[in-house]
Amino acid sequence: MAEAKSQTVTRALILIMALWAGALAAWAGTLDWGTLSPEQQAMLAPWQGDWASFPAERRQALAALAAQHPGGSPQYHQLQAEIAHYAGMLEQERGRIMARFRQFKALPPEKQQEVMRQWLTYDSLPPEQKEMWRRQAQQAK
Repeated sequence: MAEAKSQTVTRALILIMALWAGALAAWAGTLDWGTLSPEQQAMLAPWQGDWASFPAERRQALAALAAQHPGGSPQYHQLQAEIAHYAGMLEQERGRIMARFRQFKALPPEKQQEVMRQWLTYDSLPPEQKEMWRRQAQQAK
């Protein structure tokens, strides 16, 4: 019990330090690649070559996102894989995803919740059923 409590406190302190470091870098007006923690760099590695060309707001948002998920956690590894997948997409694909995201964010909160409930229902389906729904959606177009 004491060991678990100690690990929780340690994780919280690491997260606070990472967030503080990100906030300090943002306050200083710069968020160069070298100012990111090793965990942040590992998560955001697919964008290392493009990092300097990103607007400051995007760098800050990505650094904050990476800081919120400590390395080694299942969420960290899942997010790292999603970032790698997203970074490997064609610009057109990323544009479509961002357009859908903006449409979602423009919805009233109640409708956003309904869309999320529908997504979670879909996401819990077995792969065969998901494929059947995808085919039906393609035929409906």
